[in-house]
Amino acid sequence: MSGRITWKNTQNINAHDFSCSYCGREVSTDCGFFADNPDASHAFTHPLGPHFFIAICPRCGNPTYLKGPYQIPAAPFGDGVDHLPPDVAALYQEARSSVGAGNYAAATMVGRKLLMNVAAAKGAGTGKTFQAYVDHLATTHIITPDMEPWVDEIRKIGNEANHEIALTTREQAEDLVIFLGMLLKIVYEYPARHHVAVQARTATESPAEPEISTS
Repeated sequence: MSGRITWKNTQNINAHDFSCSYCGREVSTDCGFFADNPDASHAFTHPLGPHFFIAICPRCGNPTYLKGPYQIPAAPFGDGVDHLPPDVAALYQEARSSVGAGNYAAATMVGRKLLMNVAAAKGAGTGKTFQAYVDHLATTHIITPDMEPWVDEIRKIGNEANHEIALTTREQAEDLVIFLGMLLKIVYEYPARHHVAVQARTATESPAEPEISTS
């Protein structure tokens, strides 16, 4: 992979399956580094086991610290989405990472900003209120009537995160990221996949036989 990080003096470690917080892939690796756990004299009695590991992602080459059931950086929540513009991809990854790290209010605020970016990219312009952006997504049928309650819930949660004492819950933040993933697939990934499929089909179709003139 172009630009992949190369680490020196890596070791063979116990194979680990994990979700890479950098590239968002579900990966498995036996490459990395390990250190003894000084508090674990017996592997079967200590909850974190006898070793700590730094696992190297085989896809992007970035390191993830694995300490028993814990992972740093935390795995992002939700599904990855392909074919996103760079600014949208960055915001979506930030929302996913915020939920994975337990920063639920932050995820909500990023989710609102992401919806505003999608609306602006789809013709809403800039400098509008959040409600104006939501209205644009609805009137242009980018979000369907069945999806509008989801967006209204994002508006309410975002207002609470800004102005209320009550904390955003894990369930609210997770629902937000699930909705965003669904919306981004509809707006960006599925149209791009269709375009690629049409191009591939067109490229494999035989050209029409030229007509032979009898004159």
